[in-house]
Amino acid sequence: MTHSNPRRPIKIIILFLLFIYSPSFAGEQSINYSWGTKPLETAYWGMAIGDDVVLLERRKINIGHFLENNFMKDAECSFPGQAEGAKVFLANIDDDKENEIIVSAVEDGVPSSFALDYKNKSCTVLFQRIRKSLRVIEYNNDTLLVGQGWSQSSFFSGPIFTLKYQNGKLLEDKKIEMPWDVDLYQFTFKQGENQSVLLSKGYAPLELYEKGTKKFKRVWRSGYRFGGSINLLPASEREALDEESAQFVTFDTPPIFISDGNMIALRHDLPVKGVIGQKPVIRSGHFVGFKPDPVLGFVETFKGVEVPGAIIDVGSDGKNLLLLILTDAHAFREGTTSQILSFDVHP
Repeated sequence: MTHSNPRRPIKIIILFLLFIYSPSFAGEQSINYSWGTKPLETAYWGMAIGDDVVLLERRKINIGHFLENNFMKDAECSFPGQAEGAKVFLANIDDDKENEIIVSAVEDGVPSSFALDYKNKSCTVLFQRIRKSLRVIEYNNDTLLVGQGWSQSSFFSGPIFTLKYQNGKLLEDKKIEMPWDVDLYQFTFKQGENQSVLLSKGYAPLELYEKGTKKFKRVWRSGYRFGGSINLLPASEREALDEESAQFVTFDTPPIFISDGNMIALRHDLPVKGVIGQKPVIRSGHFVGFKPDPVLGFVETFKGVEVPGAIIDVGSDGKNLLLLILTDAHAFREGTTSQILSFDVHP
């Protein structure tokens, strides 16, 4: 006498759902990189590209250029104090027609950001020990320096402001309207008639919000998760009665918009979690391209090939999309080798 397995139909349904919601979509174009640098024997945590190529280490930056698809270092600059770099940007903030190097950094567990003026292969400090995390964004067809403060209980806390550098000081200018409870590295603005904000809140589905008459309303949500990063720095969380505990703050790379409203988001394999005393890690990742859709919000159209290690940052040389990879970031240990890969995707 045979007995049917009552769990088999449920198992079949689960497998079917996993199949139809798999991140591999039929019809997606898979893009391979066109060139890559030789392995860089340093763990780089950020990249900014302008007239120079700037690569961020924790305690210094390397400044150079690409020659025959390889990074050639021209100079290096150490950081003021004991600051550890989390993100690096290039922007002209003092109206001298030259970009300054802006580093969002952490010192003694709190934000301690600074800017460097780079001339004649040497750096001078423009400002330092700013108790805000900093970021350069594209907003209303303008390049803006923005920042967010901290509080006794949260590393990223409070409203996000545009910032102006005037008379040797970095000053708050205008508050940016944003959906509730958004960190500095969790959003990207979508250009258009309506103020639209794309959110990537950690290892989670993407969400698109539009500004209504009174508040933001969610109009789209991706079918699977994006994000995930090993760009972590220890930060202090101060509670009442001066109790202090250590936590790791994640500095993610938000999605970016490219030509014609198309969007690119990073996706990593599921970070390892739940192991006592160990950090979450990422073993491989890729990017996914989306095109806007009037009904569905966004539709996946292409993706980059899977790359080993973690995608730390994204940039452009004016022609192609460049990914900064930490190539040997295996389970429970940080990588020590980086690489820059160029993809034929036009920002």
